[in-house]
Amino acid sequence: MDEKYVAELTAALYRVTDRMDDREPLKWRLRERALGFERLFVENPDLLMLQREEAHAKELIFYIEDIVRMLKLCSSLFVISKVNFEMLIRGYERFRDSGRAELSEVPEEDRARVSPVSKVVEYSGRRKQILEILTNLESVSVKDLAERFGNAVSEKTLQRDLNDLISAGSIETIGERRWRRYKILRT
Repeated sequence: MDEKYVAELTAALYRVTDRMDDREPLKWRLRERALGFERLFVENPDLLMLQREEAHAKELIFYIEDIVRMLKLCSSLFVISKVNFEMLIRGYERFRDSGRAELSEVPEEDRARVSPVSKVVEYSGRRKQILEILTNLESVSVKDLAERFGNAVSEKTLQRDLNDLISAGSIETIGERRWRRYKILRT
């Protein structure tokens, strides 16, 4: 993987987000993360391969995972096409997966010295209930969730909660539009 590929991937992300409204915060956040990823990679293109730079490699992987989460959110909101979504996801996941493979080869004693970059998310209330429901079931639709909440919560509110959970990387979607279902993201 080289600098040219990273530059092309960033340019592709920019072309895809050009279609988004300028008032959409996801547009600017995606671009910010893509540029951050490109900057880190250009500063040291072998970063994912260097054991002594594990903390920096993990930062690079964190950027990639954040971009992937936001792209999934854009896809769930129908902001980007499925083809563009899949192309960008494949490109970024290619880097993420190669970085994880290299980091897993680091000796245990070296890994213990560096704390991993992670986001611990604690949920309460309705979102916690949604996660509990998803833990017990294979997948659910927004309508299924509304019925489980006894129609006390609107489908729009549940959709916003689900989008927040997607953005946080807790759940993922299956299918499109009215056939869309949600399930726990297994890592």
